[in-house]
This record gives sequence, C-alpha cells and structure tokens, in this order.
Amino acid sequence: MRREVNGFIARRSTITNARPHAGARYLQKFDIKDFFINIRTLQIRAALRNIGFGPGAATMLSRLVSCNDRIPLGARTSPRISNLVLMSFDDAMIALADERDLAYTRYADDLSFSAQAMFDVSSEVRAALTSSGFELNASKTKSFKHGQPMFVTGLAISDASRPRLRKRLKSRLRREFYFVERFGLAGHANKIGAHPERTASRLLGQFHYARSVEPEFATRLEAKYPTAFGELIPQRTDDRVERAQRSRREFLTDVENAPQQTLPFYTPTASLPFVPAHRAVE
Repeated sequence: MRREVNGFIARRSTITNARPHAGARYLQKFDIKDFFINIRTLQIRAALRNIGFGPGAATMLSRLVSCNDRIPLGARTSPRISNLVLMSFDDAMIALADERDLAYTRYADDLSFSAQAMFDVSSEVRAALTSSGFELNASKTKSFKHGQPMFVTGLAISDASRPRLRKRLKSRLRREFYFVERFGLAGHANKIGAHPERTASRLLGQFHYARSVEPEFATRLEAKYPTAFGELIPQRTDDRVERAQRSRREFLTDVENAPQQTLPFYTPTASLPFVPAHRAVE
C-alpha cells in the first residue's frame, strides 16, 4: 500500500493524493479542525528541533515564520511549516497504515485511508491528533463502502486504473463549451451574467485541470467544439523553453533601460540586543 503526503510539495497534487486510493472498496476520510490557525510557535520550534536544529536556531526560525504565536495565513512559508509540524503525526499514520494494510494520504488537513477490506481507524487518528496538539473535526469524519460515491480531494476513485473527474464537472464543461460554440464567448458570458474575460479564465482553468486528470476527455471536448476551443484556449506557436528565454530577454532589456535611481540610506528604527551564544534561549 502507498502512504504519502501530497499537499504543498513539488510535483504532487490532488491527483497524486487520490491515486493510491483508486479502486478501493472501503474509504475513511478525516479532517483536522481549524488546522492552520492552531499551529503555534512552540509546535514549530519542536518540529525544527526534531529534524536537527539547535535550540537557538529553532527558537529564532519559529519566531520568524509565526505571527502572534501562530503561522500567518497566506504566508509562503506556512504550508511547508504545516507539513513539518505534522511529520511525527504522519509517521504514526504511516505505521498504522503498514500495520493494517491500508493506503494513507494527506493533503493539508484532509486525511484519507482506504483498503479492500472493511476497517475503522477513527480512534487511532483522534488519539494521534490529540497528542500532536490538534483536534479531529467530527462532523467531517466519514466512511464509505463499495457502491457508494467515493471521492478523495474531489476526484472519484471507483475506477481501479486511476482517479476520475466528477461527472458533474464534465457535464458542466460540455454544456458551457457547447454554448460558447453556439453563441460565442461574449454571448455565453452575457447569458450567465458574467464578464467575458473572467468566464474565459475560469473555463480555461477548468479545462486544464480536466486535461491533467483525464486527457482523453479534454481531447474529445476539443474535437467536438473546435470553435469554442479556439476562442477559449490560447494557441501558442512557441514551446515552453522559447517562452522562458523570451521572458528572460525582456526582463534584462527592462533592467538595462530602467532609469538609474539612488536609493536612500536605510536607518534602522529598532535595534536588537546582542545575546552571547552561550546565553541563547533553550
């Protein structure tokens, strides 16, 4: 069985999070209550100490990435810090999955377990979360069995070969592409009371997501509604490397042509007292 963390990690996504559960006959899902706002500075410090940081460095870094004793929502560091804080919890869940022959994945605060035989790990998950300083969201603890609709991070897992898109998403995309094909983007946007550019951006994002999950569905959509596809999907004549090189050249040109500016000398408004190394906070 596969066990892994997929949120906020390069080359992982909701798709890789759902993939280990494809074809499972039983699924159990959990949610961590108020996950991000309950990550405190002391938890960050302890997590840093656990991976080898010294006491002074762990204290300093935990304070740098927190605000008012919590990780700030929206900060670029917060997602990675949340994974770091849950490392010990994930280790415990992986050990549990190994013992019970389960598939386990976590995407941020969403936990998923699955197997071919019936199981229940709710008491173990609740205990592990409590010992890690978190609380289980009981209202979102759900169990499913074969024959019921089963979704992991928004993707259907009934097909053993791979996760699939929700039927309602595919139906909505077909319908909207049909209307764009028939009435044009402006006409369709006007009909639903939306701005054409926002409508195009939304449909473009949904199309690319659909293509990443089910490429053959996206191919059929393109073939059936070529006019809508041409209006919604920008056609590129260059490849990714050429676009990156062109952007780099444009950036260098902008830098070279920018007027020279003299930056004012920065004078600190506050000073930090010097603390000898032997007196670092333990």
